[in-house]
Amino acid sequence: MFRVRHVLAVAAAAVAAAGGTISAAQAATHKVTINVVGIDRTGAQVAVQSTVVPLAGNALPSSGPKYSVTPGTYFIGTSVPTYSSGALVSQTIVERRVRVIRGATIRLDARGGELVSVRLDGRDLGSPQVAGGCIRGGAGVVYPNPPAPQLYVRPVKAKGLGFDWALATAGPSGSYYDLAGGTNNALPSSPVYRVHSSGLAKVVMQARAGTVPDQTANVDTSATLSDGCSLQGLQTPTQIPFRVVDHRTPGFWRTEVATRHNFGMTTCSDTWTYRRYAARRSYLVSFENAAHGPSTAVPYVAGPSLYFDPNHQLIDPLTTGYEYCNVTNVRLSSGGHLLKKGRFTNLVGGFTARVRAGRRYTLTVNAAQTAPHEVMPAGLLSPKTTITWRFKAGQGPVPVAVLAFLPLGLNIDNAARPGSLTYVRAWPTQNNYQFAPGRASAVRSFVAEVSSNNGKTWRKLRAVRHKGFWLFAVRNPKSGFVSLRATAISSSGDTTIETIYRAYGIS
Repeated sequence: MFRVRHVLAVAAAAVAAAGGTISAAQAATHKVTINVVGIDRTGAQVAVQSTVVPLAGNALPSSGPKYSVTPGTYFIGTSVPTYSSGALVSQTIVERRVRVIRGATIRLDARGGELVSVRLDGRDLGSPQVAGGCIRGGAGVVYPNPPAPQLYVRPVKAKGLGFDWALATAGPSGSYYDLAGGTNNALPSSPVYRVHSSGLAKVVMQARAGTVPDQTANVDTSATLSDGCSLQGLQTPTQIPFRVVDHRTPGFWRTEVATRHNFGMTTCSDTWTYRRYAARRSYLVSFENAAHGPSTAVPYVAGPSLYFDPNHQLIDPLTTGYEYCNVTNVRLSSGGHLLKKGRFTNLVGGFTARVRAGRRYTLTVNAAQTAPHEVMPAGLLSPKTTITWRFKAGQGPVPVAVLAFLPLGLNIDNAARPGSLTYVRAWPTQNNYQFAPGRASAVRSFVAEVSSNNGKTWRKLRAVRHKGFWLFAVRNPKSGFVSLRATAISSSGDTTIETIYRAYGIS
């Protein structure tokens, strides 16, 4: 699930702590203690959890109001709570640019704060659920915690500081609004933000069924603002499959879907997409598409050792993500002799083995969806994937192929009609990995096969090469499932055999 990272609201007012001076040489070695307190909107002093950020560097650690700092200039801020009869009624974001000369008490005064509100087509939605801004180059965090009915900011202008906000709310007919914005170089003196629905992007979010053994999911969104802040938007549980509309302000948004098993609430699939959305345009953001298969990892040789990341073997072909609930078995052999094997579960560990340059090897990866103490549903799609590489050991990434398969035209349950024709798109993904094999892994030969009896027999299909992908047609059976296999030979002569069992269903 998305967690708020750089959510920081800042004001700047250059002040000097009272008393004394020290030399530059002393400042380099001497430290002083500052105590940070809040003054609420009634004038009462309150305890606060503050953030202290030097002009160059990251936020200083602290578990309380006191900080030991080297004399210099800092942004010091917090969200100051105001209570009435024991109930939290507001939060006020206050920050000062303070030149610390010697030990002192820094007071962050909420009096004079301005109410932050968002208006959609003239309708007042109230204060944003999360509000803040960023110090460019710093990593301080100030945000209202816990949220209050009303949010205020203490206005100030300052170059290089930002104020950002995000608000998620229900829209018409079960849809949502994801709104975000902000102000550069200031905490605004008039923090009323007006949004018009005519300038939003329409995003249709959907999650198909069948590829993960779950019926529920958590949907999260977050916006990345111009100053780099990431602010949380919509958070909602939902049933799989689902299809909802999300109206968003233009800009960069991350959309994430996490599914969980009922047993122990284990997260078994965490997939996301990140892109820019333009005003007055419509988009489809689809998750849990068939067929889940190997992602982007390839073997890597450094010196006498081969390394391989055995995880990420059950990934949605259209999104980035992780499949946690799986078991992956890896075997390395040469000349018909098993050299090493390993078993890996839930993104734990990596495979390492000794190899000799110039010698030919076979690396087999067999992955299956699984979860402790659970029985997988009978109709689970992509329950098993295998990939076999045959290659000559060299140095660097092994120039083999990894392929994604995307059956086109499936319904919301990842199924095709009985007897219909399904076109499948396949494309290489290995050069998206951080250790990209490059041109040597380019595929010079591609053969597609299909099975309707869970891999007992296979039938070759004609594949047509297009720019960046292959396309082949599958005549679907009357019932059951369709498994997919491809054999690819790279320009270096290395071979990939990749199989996805029960890639999609028939219904």
